[in-house]
Amino acid sequence: MKNLFTGILICMVLFSCKKEPKVLITPPGTAKGQKYGVSFNLKDFTPEILGLKNKQMSEVPLKEKVANLCYIAYNEQGKEVSRIRQNAAGGTSGYSYDEQGITGEFSIGPFPFGCFTDSLPSGNYTVVLVASQAEFGINSYDRTDVSGADLNLAYFNYSYIQLENRSRTKDTFFKKFQLKVEGKELTQQVVLERIVAKVEINILDANPDLAYRFQFVNEYLGMRFDNNTYVDRADDTELGASGIIRENSKFSSFILNTDPSIPIDIVIEAYQPPNFRPVIATKTIKNVPFFKNKVT
Repeated sequence: MKNLFTGILICMVLFSCKKEPKVLITPPGTAKGQKYGVSFNLKDFTPEILGLKNKQMSEVPLKEKVANLCYIAYNEQGKEVSRIRQNAAGGTSGYSYDEQGITGEFSIGPFPFGCFTDSLPSGNYTVVLVASQAEFGINSYDRTDVSGADLNLAYFNYSYIQLENRSRTKDTFFKKFQLKVEGKELTQQVVLERIVAKVEINILDANPDLAYRFQFVNEYLGMRFDNNTYVDRADDTELGASGIIRENSKFSSFILNTDPSIPIDIVIEAYQPPNFRPVIATKTIKNVPFFKNKVT
């Protein structure tokens, strides 16, 4: 196994909004009490390979590693009180709330990817950050679904389009941490941690006239925020997480399930293209463990 790049450095600056009025992402009435600006600046980061910093590589722009970013803040009761989304193209969205919870999404306008400002009253919060190459939904596999949920039920799930290949896990980073908002300036650095593994398969005796399909039984497509357990298992033969190679004998993919108590079975099928039939040969590699930030 080999280490992957380890993380993304985040610099967060919290400052009081006591002087000139500021345009705040969270709409008025979202949370009660004196509010304070919370500015986030996700810096570009230097990758690490095999646990050692590669000094020959310059800092990698954030948008070259991830394309989608979501920030969610929960109050002490576990209620979602703020959410912000960004994509690498510069689009930034905020969310409106009422007494029942989240009610809709609205565009804030283009901002540099990794930079946004929220506003929260003084208090203690649980902050969740998810960043991925793939699109993902919050509390749904549908990116456009704006459903809210308490922290003990909330999760992210890779977005799914009907008839799409469900092997959609991409490089993904995550962080959950406690944040205390007070009426004073505060600078805090956070490192997003990679939560996926990578699998690399090389068919040594590949037949150039055949195509190969890979299925990962016990792979999952989402993760809960409260305890990091997985949701939406994808081990079905037809819709299971899978990948196809036709022109060479190498295949690689990211894997979300890194729980050693739920090992993955890798099913390899050789078949006659362009359809998945007839299957010429099948081989199953059972109980393969995967580990965060490692290549297997």
